[in-house]
Amino acid sequence: FLPCRLDASLSARVRAASRRFDTTPFVLLLTSWALLLSRLSGQDDLVVGVPSANRSAPETQDLVGLLVSTLPLRVPLNGAPRLSLLLKRVERRMLDAQQHQDIAFEKIVELVCSTRSLAYNPLFQVLFAWQGGRPESLRIDGLTTTLLRADCSPRHAKFDLSLLLFDDDGVIHGGIEYASALFDAPTIERCRDHWFAVLAQLVQGEDIDPQRVELLAPAQRNELLDRWNATARDFPRERCLHELVEAQAAETPDAIALEFEAESLTYAELDRRAARLAARLRSRGATVGSFVAIHIARSPAMIVAVLAVLKAGAAYVPLDTLHPSARKAHILDDCRPGWLLHAGDAPVFERLAAPPQAIDVSADDDGDAAPAVATASTQLAYLIYTSGSTGLPKGVMVEHRSVVNRLVWMLHHFPIEADDAVLQKTALGFDVSVWEIFVPLICGARLVLADSGAQADPERLARILRERRITVVHFVPSMLHLFLAQLRGAVFPDLHHVICSGEELPRVVVEDFQHRLPRTALYNLYGPTEASIEVSWHRCELDHGAPRVPIGRPIDNCRLYVLDRHHRLLPPGVTGELFIGGTPVARGYFRRPALTSERFLPDPLTRDANARMYKTGDQARWLPNGEVDFLGRNDAQIKLRGFRIEPSEIETQLARFPGVEEAAVALHQDATRGASLVGYWVGDAAIDAAVLRDYLGAAVPDYMVPTFFVRLDRLPLNANGKLDRAALPAPDTVRAGAASAQAFEGELEHRIAAVWHEVLGRSGFGRDDNFFAVGGHSLLTLRLRTRLAAAALPVEIADLFR
Repeated sequence: FLPCRLDASLSARVRAASRRFDTTPFVLLLTSWALLLSRLSGQDDLVVGVPSANRSAPETQDLVGLLVSTLPLRVPLNGAPRLSLLLKRVERRMLDAQQHQDIAFEKIVELVCSTRSLAYNPLFQVLFAWQGGRPESLRIDGLTTTLLRADCSPRHAKFDLSLLLFDDDGVIHGGIEYASALFDAPTIERCRDHWFAVLAQLVQGEDIDPQRVELLAPAQRNELLDRWNATARDFPRERCLHELVEAQAAETPDAIALEFEAESLTYAELDRRAARLAARLRSRGATVGSFVAIHIARSPAMIVAVLAVLKAGAAYVPLDTLHPSARKAHILDDCRPGWLLHAGDAPVFERLAAPPQAIDVSADDDGDAAPAVATASTQLAYLIYTSGSTGLPKGVMVEHRSVVNRLVWMLHHFPIEADDAVLQKTALGFDVSVWEIFVPLICGARLVLADSGAQADPERLARILRERRITVVHFVPSMLHLFLAQLRGAVFPDLHHVICSGEELPRVVVEDFQHRLPRTALYNLYGPTEASIEVSWHRCELDHGAPRVPIGRPIDNCRLYVLDRHHRLLPPGVTGELFIGGTPVARGYFRRPALTSERFLPDPLTRDANARMYKTGDQARWLPNGEVDFLGRNDAQIKLRGFRIEPSEIETQLARFPGVEEAAVALHQDATRGASLVGYWVGDAAIDAAVLRDYLGAAVPDYMVPTFFVRLDRLPLNANGKLDRAALPAPDTVRAGAASAQAFEGELEHRIAAVWHEVLGRSGFGRDDNFFAVGGHSLLTLRLRTRLAAAALPVEIADLFR
């Protein structure tokens, strides 16, 4: 129980405002309480319990005893543009409810509640009680009465949250009673302070818009905006990425810049090769503002190509060599780059509206190394395509200065020096690759490229970490979990920093990491492609009491906001949508002005009139220590093994297949296999799942191809007629709709099948089945390889794919 006492001034203003709006203090106080709860919960439709005297019958007027009943009151908060209208609406609703106060509470429960629980009240969980006056004594003929003040502090909360108020000689006071199993004392103290702030605004004398009421007092608002977001720091905002690399090459020309297998390049050699290729590009017409596509597997040529494009003043567009041709063709058709850099045989794309000029970067080139073109830091550095909710990938435009800010921040907080080595293992089409490439190259460290396939093979990865003396490496959390599990006892004496991002970092992974690698620092970073790689960071420490690993504090020159649906600041502890402001915010989506306007909004919380903020779609809340806690998505977007997936992109492709009438995609969690995509379709029962898998494999990247396919008679819908993803059934993992399994032959096949059964957690497959077609995915191949090795059946990852 937390006492609440309004000072005499505020109490007087409550009474004055009640008279001004022609209502009662009860209605005004109830409305302020409901507005607070609406803002804290994000719900407009609130049911509050209100005690009623229950003495409407004449026979009860003079009866001694407690006859109070509790009215479940639905408080109408939506659609009232002025406070006066809202107060009248609440008053009318209260008077109507009192007309029916004789209806038995049990009868209402019987009519309204389909299920009952011992954990909460069936109709409401929040109470508001008001006693307009409390006499010091009672006047009864022949008796002398004295008011006894006793300790009536409740031992058990009757409801989750109750506001109990009295008017005692002109001063309003009382307290908040709360269920300690749900709330702690600091949370309720903040709740009280927010209520005071709401009430103070309602009684200030103006007929305000209730939806514009702020929860935060000025001191709390300043804490969020000026202390927790105090991130301003100087950085070379006029410099471009390639200029920073050129400066480092001039300072340490003979130092090793890049290593890949048996090949290495000094800073001078890397800069010279990039300058020659840039000259070739410019001779073909590339200039400032151009797009140049890069279709090169991880190699020194890929790094040279990236630098050359930037030196030419253009922006690079990465194409993943492993992605389907149809997806790459769409990207080329969308941004229409004038040139495509490749190594060896040029990729063939059919039916392009404007085919780019192909330039082979592996061809011998003894041309001149012309100086880089003068490029403003506000020019684009790259155009990276991400999964799109419209069914097609969308390009994110990122400027040099945004990335330079991110790199300089990292060098400030992670002191990486010339004797460090950073491993580059992320595909060029994902923006983590940007800092993996440029952080070492702008500070004189070694950039080490992982060989093809090593990023998915823990043993090869561990060998690179040891042999190349890697000090900084990035992991997607799911891959880090598998890496730790499969390399028990491994020691990496040179490893200083492990950085995680791309998906939520489970606490169990942090605890495992700190147990196995106690001398290595682990960091949890967060950020969408639309905000230049990552925008927040948290150094992971042992904290067994916290349920989740926070995403931390904003990086330099970045501002994080947790806002409600009206874009108002929410206080610590309250869930809202995360918005990102400041230098990291990208320019927008390429050729998507409507989507850009929807997601990149004016920033009203800064003095810069041109500032914008990015609407992430992620749910979050501020923690009391000034860090941000990530709570998931507010839409259907999926994060799977570090990949951002819009289900609608897969659904659009699936619905195009002949015989498929409707399609849906959802994420299914399984204790054995982990997370898997499941595709659902309504239509021809004769369609085979293997055919759908092959069809999608030609249109979307492999990580977007569902592991399971389920045919339904109809898709489940919610009350609004929209797809109810939560009601989609779990996949039948036995062999739904597939042909009968071919029997295994010989002892070896039975031994292998036993390992498959252990890893997949299912049976029903046969000797002709594909591991990925019966529930496997890329991370499970690593687990499968480990189990096979333990069964004296050593194989390589490549063997499993073949």
